Amino acid sequence: MKISSLKEIKNFIVNTFHNNEDIMFRDVQIPSNIAAMLVYMDGITDKELIERHIIFPLNTGEGLNGSFGNDFVDYIVKHCLTATETSIKEKEEDMISAIASGDTVLFFEGSFKFIVIGSKQYSLRSITEPPTQTVLRGPREGFIEDFKTNVALLRRKLKTPEFVVETMNIGRLTSSVVAICYLDNVADKTVLNKIKKRLKEIDIDGILDSSYIARFLEEKKYSIFKQNGYSEKPDVIAARMLEGRIALIVDGSPMVITIPYLLIEDFQTPDDYFDKNIRITFLRLIRLLSVMISVLVPGIYVAAQMYHYELIPLSFLINIVNATKGIPFTPFTEMLFTIILFEILNQASVRMPRYMGMALSVVGALILGETAVKAGLLGSPTVMISALSGITLFIVPDLEPVFSLLRISFIILGGLLGLYAISFGCVGLLAYMEGLDSYGTPILAPFSPYLKSDMKDGIFKKPITEFYTRPASLSVKNKRRMRHGTDDK
Repeated sequence: MKISSLKEIKNFIVNTFHNNEDIMFRDVQIPSNIAAMLVYMDGITDKELIERHIIFPLNTGEGLNGSFGNDFVDYIVKHCLTATETSIKEKEEDMISAIASGDTVLFFEGSFKFIVIGSKQYSLRSITEPPTQTVLRGPREGFIEDFKTNVALLRRKLKTPEFVVETMNIGRLTSSVVAICYLDNVADKTVLNKIKKRLKEIDIDGILDSSYIARFLEEKKYSIFKQNGYSEKPDVIAARMLEGRIALIVDGSPMVITIPYLLIEDFQTPDDYFDKNIRITFLRLIRLLSVMISVLVPGIYVAAQMYHYELIPLSFLINIVNATKGIPFTPFTEMLFTIILFEILNQASVRMPRYMGMALSVVGALILGETAVKAGLLGSPTVMISALSGITLFIVPDLEPVFSLLRISFIILGGLLGLYAISFGCVGLLAYMEGLDSYGTPILAPFSPYLKSDMKDGIFKKPITEFYTRPASLSVKNKRRMRHGTDDK
């Protein structure tokens, strides 16, 4: 601080915070005739902590029995204050940041130093099961919007000194805390340093959610595929950290980012590790089949109707002709219109109040769809295929935005050039995905490149007793994670 007079300090704070009424000042007279002043932000500060651990010991002179020595500020921190989080600062920006964050700042007459006491108190929701990742078995706790609570949830899972947490503040106006969590004996330092470098380069007014950070960490900004993993469950994040990934917790967001990212992660669910392997393999095959249905079947149906009648069985073709008789649209326009209609209904149901969303789904799916068929605007096969595609689209919910765009793309390809265009589209999509990576890790691993050891947790899942090594697709310091057994060659 360039000023040491309490009156000047108060004027500086009042001007800096534009005379905000929620900035509280409290004068304190310490024994031995030392004048002091407390400054804190009303509403986000624990007043009970201030009264009990700051004002009471200062007023009573508890611990002030000896001489102050050369530095009475340091003496008060060590012998008087009973708050657990205390630090001595000198810079004005530290003072401003502390007050704005909810900490209490203690100034002394004639001293350029001041004490920052941790006294934040925010209203937080309770730890509950995340709505996006419900499970039948396994832990049901989920992250909340407080980064300290989220770090504590991870520490409950990872009780080791190798669990390292590094924090930095990002955002000129929000100064949001971003916590970088990793296992020091597992995580690759090259990836870690690259993440730190990108975070330090962020210069933005505010960070309000982890998705802001994710956009800055993406290596291909305009790719439709995401390049970072997400989860709201501590057990999922802990498991990924044990495999060698790095987790990023953003204060104010319940979604935790993990890097590097593999596409197979979104086909795996928390339930997969608490059930029989045969059952899990079957479910993963169902998820893969559902994705193919949701993305390809509408386009194939349009292509078959417009260019490849011979591929449709005769009895089914007759039914289609009878059902689409009198429809004023071409098969391509009809399917595209139906898909867009379902997308509109989906967006409306998501954003409407919960008790109205279900009613809207019933109205949209049954009444509107049936009425459109009876009115001769849409054919019943088109409505059925669109509904089937819409349902299967949410089998892998984290990839729903991507598959929704791909579905429309393949409908357009099928309507333009038939199955030939769809075939070339599939090849082009696979070639494009082949070139995507997340911090050096191909997102299609372990299928491309093929990694035999990682196939244990691919589509066909093997018992956890055979997971002797960490995924070979991830760059880690320590490959072995199980003492017994032999590695796959």
